Amino acid sequence: MQSFLNLIDLSTGRQVRLAEFGFEASSPSFCEDGVSFERGGSEWLFDLSTGLIKKRGETSTRPDCVTDVKLNFISELENGFGHCELVAHGKVIARFMGSEKSLGAVPEKDGKVVFIGYPSPDGIN
Repeated sequence: MQSFLNLIDLSTGRQVRLAEFGFEASSPSFCEDGVSFERGGSEWLFDLSTGLIKKRGETSTRPDCVTDVKLNFISELENGFGHCELVAHGKVIARFMGSEKSLGAVPEKDGKVVFIGYPSPDGIN
């Protein structure tokens, strides 16, 4: 399954697709080196300055940060995926196809939110 790594700047509302992966990625989180995400039980790193990815190893447990970023599913989940709203500080900032793992432990940093979306079965990304 394809995955899309996205970033939204909360101050401007600008959304940027950082990467289109040819595999299923999940649980994106800001970390000291960029954005970490899970793939096949391993943790990977997306370098924000170069766009390169590299394997970090087994998935580590990170403490959840205190954030007001949540997912609100607006359709029934089918095979773990459904239409959802990304809500930050009480406002809907994006609608997309997501899963319960579209957000990681640290989805918000410095006024930016990172999330993973997936292709829609009806052809709308």
